[in-house]
Amino acid sequence: MGKTEYDDMILAFQRSIVDKIRSLREWMNVTGVAIEIMVDGGINNKTAKECVNAGAHVLVAGTYLFNHPVSLQQGIQDLLSNAN
Repeated sequence: MGKTEYDDMILAFQRSIVDKIRSLREWMNVTGVAIEIMVDGGINNKTAKECVNAGAHVLVAGTYLFNHPVSLQQGIQDLLSNAN
């Protein structure tokens, strides 16, 4: 697979997204619409918890996991334990 212009991009977490997730979750509860809320960009062991608490279902955490100082497996464990 070739390298793209996006391969070197690291997206910062935008705090405003937490309120948007919460609003979308509330709308889903009121309307009964069932969709998965996915968040991509700046996910780490701290922002994961915020997003899950706000109502996100799926987190994309590539940079955090692949750059974890111990290992990919430890990064996954850290992310899961902090997100719950």
